[in-house]
Amino acid sequence: MYLFLLLFLGISSALLEDKEPIMFPNERTTLDDCHLRYFKLESGEVGPPHGTAARFREFAHMAAIGWTDLANESIEWQCGGSLIWDNFVLTAAHCAVDSRNRAPDVVRLGDLDLFTAVDDAHAQQFGIVAIVRHPEHRFAARYHDIALLKLDRNVRFTLTVSPACLWADEEVRFPTLTATGWGNTGFAMKRTPNLLKVTLKPIDNKQCSEVYTSGDRKLRSGLQEQHICAVDEKMDTCEGDSGGPLQVKLLHNSRMSPFLVGVTSFGITCGASHPGVYTRVSFYHDWIVTTMRSQGAVGLEENYNATLCALRFAEYREFDEAVVIRQKDHEAEIDGTKMRILEVPTPEQMVQIGWTRNRTNHFLCSGSILNEEVILTTASCLGDDPPQVVSHHHTPYLYRVGTALKHPAYNATTKNNDIALIQLRDGLSWSSVLFPACLWTNSTHTPIVMKMLFLDQSDALKLFTVHPMYNSDCQRTHPYRMPSSQLCVRDPGRNTTCVSTTDQAVWLDPEGVPFLVGLTPHAGECVQWRYSVLTRISSHLERIGGYLF
Repeated sequence: MYLFLLLFLGISSALLEDKEPIMFPNERTTLDDCHLRYFKLESGEVGPPHGTAARFREFAHMAAIGWTDLANESIEWQCGGSLIWDNFVLTAAHCAVDSRNRAPDVVRLGDLDLFTAVDDAHAQQFGIVAIVRHPEHRFAARYHDIALLKLDRNVRFTLTVSPACLWADEEVRFPTLTATGWGNTGFAMKRTPNLLKVTLKPIDNKQCSEVYTSGDRKLRSGLQEQHICAVDEKMDTCEGDSGGPLQVKLLHNSRMSPFLVGVTSFGITCGASHPGVYTRVSFYHDWIVTTMRSQGAVGLEENYNATLCALRFAEYREFDEAVVIRQKDHEAEIDGTKMRILEVPTPEQMVQIGWTRNRTNHFLCSGSILNEEVILTTASCLGDDPPQVVSHHHTPYLYRVGTALKHPAYNATTKNNDIALIQLRDGLSWSSVLFPACLWTNSTHTPIVMKMLFLDQSDALKLFTVHPMYNSDCQRTHPYRMPSSQLCVRDPGRNTTCVSTTDQAVWLDPEGVPFLVGLTPHAGECVQWRYSVLTRISSHLERIGGYLF
């Protein structure tokens, strides 16, 4: 029984050489963007650290919003915010004026300690030329508490000053979120001089409404979809944290990219284990983009969203702690073996496909992840009996199969059009160890060197090298006609490409972006040919793309 998945890994570091803004829509509409969305850097990089100076990088989007006191020539830092574009900061609408009805006039970025000159070398300070509150916001109510500040000039992107991305999905799937600010350290306590972070757990609005009722004169309609609540037994946001980010860091390219989930809005007595209420960023995503565009944001495309924000600012992001070997001064040595998309023996794009018999799951062949709900495999794998479950080695869950679709022109004898798609009932969740395979889209050229990854009889994953052959050469001994939609490969170091009688997956050498090039048939026995005939992925892109998009 064989199912080979063949991939070509291309080098992707060159993608970062183009500094022009690249933006994708949230929903994928093409198969060509996979390498941009899911690639990681090669090994051997040296970058800024995650300690001392790198601590600034941890929240390089964090902005302090201040009011200049001309009487004593000082600045009162009373709110926080988040840099989200070259010259725009996102904050709370109630930060548009202070208790004396004065508007803020200064924003400071890249400074952890606002009250000393310790890290001033990393700081950038700007004037505010426009304040745009949400049109439905009223100071007498706790709704639509969101605003944009336009800076008097563009920021200079550095390791300590770079924008955060916007979380555009209504669903917040993360078990914890992080809030940051220079607010009070507790009820009736002094304001912290250093930027602090707190880890909070999001809770649903129904549970949160037990604390925040419609009896609050500023919350007469109760909590709405525009609100999101988060809580911790000991930690909380306090006065002075208003407008600051509620965020999550997502791993991309072996670096951590911050995504804004909420804006600190209001709460009860801080530090008393009460949930805080934040303005939900996804609810106002369109308003944020439209407002920045109307205020003259440069480079903001019509189809703007922050999906590719992680790539645009990748060079400024902090490294994932897991890839840092050691740190010295302002550099960190990076362990490249932990930065690759594909590592033997645990390919993140592969799943096992199973059939349930007498309450026992039997995993008989493999497949490749295309998106959160679709698996690519072979029609010969499915046979006449559709599978029931899919398993991924990095998760403890079984994902139920909804439908299984074989190519309508599949020929079980010649194995022509041997391709199939599985629609899952339970969606996958992306992580650093679970993400999709990219598809090889070049229909005229095939990678010269590829890797086949397979399960041996002890279920250990192994690999060997294969090279493509001309179909005409294989046709001399092949019993059936080989159309261009099939790909012939062989291993120059052995007499057969048949390895064992277990299900097998094939991938190319893990030095960059993995591309799925071909699929080999699922067979009942090992046929001792000197070559293998695969289904060429590039010949089926229209069908695959039509199903996905």
